[in-house]
Amino acid sequence: MPYVPNAADATQPTEDKTVESAALEFRTLKVDVIRSLKFPSGESASYQGPLPTATNRAGRFLAFDSVTAQPIPGPLLTDWTITQAQIGNISTVAGSITNVNTVAGSIANVNTVAGSIAGINAIYANLAEVLDTNNQAAAAAASASAAAASQSAAATSASNAATSATSAASSATAAANSASAAATSATSAGNSATTATTQANAASASASAASTSATNAASSASAAATSATNSASSATTATNAATSATNSAATATTQAGVATAQASAAATSATSASSSSTAAANSATSSANSATASASSASASAASAAAAATALDNFDDRYLGSKSTAPTLDNDGNALITGALYFNDGTVVLDNKGMWTYDGSQWIKASAASQAILVTYEYLATQGQTTFSGADANSLTLAYTAGSIVVTLNGVKLRPGNDYTATNGTSVVLLIGAAAGDDLVIDAFSTFDVANTYTQAQVDTLLAAKQNAATALTTATPGVPVNGPAFSAHMSANQTVTSATFTKVQFNTEAFDTNANYDTSLYRFTPTVAGYYQVNFKISYVPNTATALGVSLLKNGSDISRVLYYALTANQLDDWAAAGTELVYMNGSTDYLEVFGYVVSGSPTFAAGIIYSNFSAFLARSAT
Repeated sequence: MPYVPNAADATQPTEDKTVESAALEFRTLKVDVIRSLKFPSGESASYQGPLPTATNRAGRFLAFDSVTAQPIPGPLLTDWTITQAQIGNISTVAGSITNVNTVAGSIANVNTVAGSIAGINAIYANLAEVLDTNNQAAAAAASASAAAASQSAAATSASNAATSATSAASSATAAANSASAAATSATSAGNSATTATTQANAASASASAASTSATNAASSASAAATSATNSASSATTATNAATSATNSAATATTQAGVATAQASAAATSATSASSSSTAAANSATSSANSATASASSASASAASAAAAATALDNFDDRYLGSKSTAPTLDNDGNALITGALYFNDGTVVLDNKGMWTYDGSQWIKASAASQAILVTYEYLATQGQTTFSGADANSLTLAYTAGSIVVTLNGVKLRPGNDYTATNGTSVVLLIGAAAGDDLVIDAFSTFDVANTYTQAQVDTLLAAKQNAATALTTATPGVPVNGPAFSAHMSANQTVTSATFTKVQFNTEAFDTNANYDTSLYRFTPTVAGYYQVNFKISYVPNTATALGVSLLKNGSDISRVLYYALTANQLDDWAAAGTELVYMNGSTDYLEVFGYVVSGSPTFAAGIIYSNFSAFLARSAT
């Protein structure tokens, strides 16, 4: 730093002050030299190198003027700050430098495309229409190709027709030629006949002259008896002339016969030519008629095929064939029509096997013996549930006719409008949400027209025939029971089960089994006689803290009848049981019945003993 004199310096000698001041100045200059920029030796001495002020150089790079080479403030450091993400982007660009260079080489084309970017965007926005136009163009090309093929076929047909016409014209020409030839032959025959007639006339004249000569000769012989020799000679001459005349007459007769034969042949040829011409004309007419008939037949066949296709489609829309579940669309994928039919094969639900008809809103089972059917839907509610629709607990999809249902909640009948609404045929909506586990049952009724039925006389005849038939299942005399399968079974000990789970009841002890059709190890009844069976089932529960009870009858593993009780209280458990009864058809071979129980409890148990839990059935009516 520069030297600053002070008061103490005044007492020192002048020389000392001068030396000391010089030394201090030297140190100051040395510090300044150390702190200053140093330019290489040999550069202009005009380079002073003072730095810009702290304010001007703060936050900047140090730069040098391009003319004076003096230090000056450079760019801000923040302008040259590169983040890690930017370094990554720079690396990415460096990794694709080949592509960048390729684009740079085609920058003129890129700029051209950029100049038309609005048009490109417009094309992109209408790309679907462009593709559709291409599709229409392809379809038009296909149609044009088909039209060309049709035109070619038409040209071929026209060529065939022209060939047929040429052939017919050739036949007509040949027939005309035959007729002309026949006419020529007839003319020739006529000329021959004329010639023969002329020759015959000449012969006749010669004969007349000969006759005159003979007369003259005879006169000469009579007059000149004396000239016998001359007369004899004249007689000989006359005889010769007569012979010649006779020969001429014979020749003329022969020629006349020949001319007559030729005329007959010419007439025959003319007739044949006329017949050939007529036959050719008839053949041409027949060919034209045949072509017309073929065209008519083709048109009729096409119309008949179209009518048959329409009839088949109409039939296919009405009878949908055999199916395992109720269809929602017809076989063409269209909406169902009222009156449509299908046959349920029973592979999903055996009791649904048979014909079904669509009444416009739902499928109903067709029957010739009843005018109405009842379908029961059962739902187990969740907490606060109001809307019930779709598949129920038995996998039946809710479908009903508005105004034709009965709704119960936990066995209590609900009033429409006050307790629920049901108007759309597919859902029931409670006005107050149900509690979890509530049992909602919907009985849906549906009516339809009765199919063909027997008259009373026909029924009497059929019943009389059945009554007279000697089978093991008929009642021989009043009071004699029907000889069919019957059994009764119960449990020998209490059965502990899993709470809130349907479990097969182990009825392992028989009271009776007339046909040995009940299995005490599988706990199932498999009757060997087809018919309708009255089935009874009951389960009692050991008293405890159960809150729900139930029993179900299953046919071939599917639930066909169920009784459930929910929200039980402690005072109901002393004598609580669930029971049911059903009339069930059994096929007498593979159909079987089982009973399942249900209880919600801390220690769920089925009570043993025939008076508490039992399972029984008997044949009420044979299948025939």
